[in-house]
Amino acid sequence: MTDGRVSVRTSGDRVRFTLSGDVDLANASTIEAELTAAIPNRATGVTLDLSDVTYLDSAGLQLVLGLTVKLRRLQIEIRIIAPEDTPARHAIDMAGMASIPDLEPSF
Repeated sequence: MTDGRVSVRTSGDRVRFTLSGDVDLANASTIEAELTAAIPNRATGVTLDLSDVTYLDSAGLQLVLGLTVKLRRLQIEIRIIAPEDTPARHAIDMAGMASIPDLEPSF
């Protein structure tokens, strides 16, 4: 299994996830389950920080897109942090996903 970690910080009705390491086919489903389980019913906003992701493959991109769709359906605001010149931002740009409305270059 590859190295991918999730840090969760909750503040009131907002949740901040910081992903680090590799997010790929070997661990994307585990990470997705961890993220989903950590979102409380009362959540109104989620921040997904990809600044420390060292590798993001198609399974990782699907995780990001799937989480975005799921949260929008639940009317939960999502912000995705992917700074320029990071591996995660490069993968997002290469996949043509840079137009995700909630994608931000930094905090």
